Amino acid sequence: MTPSIVLQRFRQNKPILLWVPTPTYHEWFIEMAAINGYHGIWIDYQHQNYSDDQIAHMCLACRAGGIDPIVRVRKRDLGSYSRAFEMGGCGIIVPHVNSAAEAREIVRECKFPPDGNRGMDGVEPPAKFGYVPGSEYAQQANRETCIVIQIEEPEAVENVEEIAAVKGIDVLMIGPGDLTLRYGCYSKISEPKPWAALERVAAAAKKHGKHWGLPVGTAEIAKKYLDMGAKFFAHGSVYGFCLNGFEQVKKNFGPLFDMASQAEANQKRGY
Repeated sequence: MTPSIVLQRFRQNKPILLWVPTPTYHEWFIEMAAINGYHGIWIDYQHQNYSDDQIAHMCLACRAGGIDPIVRVRKRDLGSYSRAFEMGGCGIIVPHVNSAAEAREIVRECKFPPDGNRGMDGVEPPAKFGYVPGSEYAQQANRETCIVIQIEEPEAVENVEEIAAVKGIDVLMIGPGDLTLRYGCYSKISEPKPWAALERVAAAAKKHGKHWGLPVGTAEIAKKYLDMGAKFFAHGSVYGFCLNGFEQVKKNFGPLFDMASQAEANQKRGY
């Protein structure tokens, strides 16, 4: 199994940055992200309608580009955990993990014996399609697959020390949207309650030797969290790049081509 870039950088005490291909799945965008220096891709199976084949193709594009595919699975679909690895994923992100018991179950589903109870297929891409002996592959996979759990609810914050203590969990990832939504201040992570939650996650991660992080909108914000000890970041997506690009086109070309009134007319004709 190819060593994980994410875990290699963690072992060197270096941060990582993921890119999100949402809402598309085209392999070229993923290769472009690799060319531009991203360390991995966050494949969002939780919120997108990706098929297994599409996820496998995105993982293949990551292998071609030399970066890590990290798949956000659907929490209660335990079968999707091992399937993410069998399709070529180097790691998984599990949303809405609220207790140490849930974290232990995730490790159990993701790690081969003796570290867990994941079932062996042994002919998937990370096993070199069966050319790596099963026992050797199990050891490699246990060492080189990354488990990220998301802290997205007040219950998880209250239990974060116990969650962080679970062996086999690599990253505590704050979900700022869902967390701030539940604190009644959507998207405002610097408000007192979500900020206190972030500090609790950071402290628990440090105490138990785990990494932590979150999606970020700017390099300035990323630097702030880096200074606080965060190592796991995501920034950029097909959607975000397109949105920003369209806004820039409207700003630069709109007055020349009467784009504002045309947009209004288009919306009346469409939806």
